[in-house]
Amino acid sequence: MSKGGNDRHLRERRLFLTGAVVAGGAVLAPAIVGLSDAAAQHSGGSVGHAEAEGYVVDAATADYCATCTFWGGGRRISTDGRNVTTTGLGWCNNPASPNYQKLTTPDHGPMTGVWRKWEALNRRA
Repeated sequence: MSKGGNDRHLRERRLFLTGAVVAGGAVLAPAIVGLSDAAAQHSGGSVGHAEAEGYVVDAATADYCATCTFWGGGRRISTDGRNVTTTGLGWCNNPASPNYQKLTTPDHGPMTGVWRKWEALNRRA
């Protein structure tokens, strides 16, 4: 693709993404604000912001989306295996959950009875 064509493609993509953000922002803004508020309230406990880029959850936390195997949000386990850092909302992929096919925050819960420990955490234990 020529440089001119590539520039045009990037401009069109940015315009599309900007429109999607504006349209989706009205829907997602309350959830993102809620996530920020929850992080501020929990910063001293087992759930909250630490010195990381994202939302930090204690890896031993049960019954919450961030540590559930069915949660489809971006996340990673700390090198020491003690924390899970998430990067936003995630889809619930558990057919047994009332939140199935819905976007949830990592601190959503408790989901007693339908939560299953994320397998990657078993490898770190």
